[in-house]
Amino acid sequence: MDSLTAFGVAVQYQAGDTAWVRTETGRWRFVRDPDSAQVGYVWVDARLRHATVYGVRGYTDLIESARQFRATGAITPE
Repeated sequence: MDSLTAFGVAVQYQAGDTAWVRTETGRWRFVRDPDSAQVGYVWVDARLRHATVYGVRGYTDLIESARQFRATGAITPE
């Protein structure tokens, strides 16, 4: 997690199917799809662009996702 924090990513752990995400420019509600995995990552930026990746990921994958999302506002599915 230190690498993500150093990259400028705020990390928050949230249990449940619904989470509110607040940025400097707005607020957004995330609701997990009923047929999705129990573990996932939601990426949101100040422009409220968002991407969701389901399934457990290692730190290397998360850092790569952070780079992709920062550059494009999207994450390429694997």
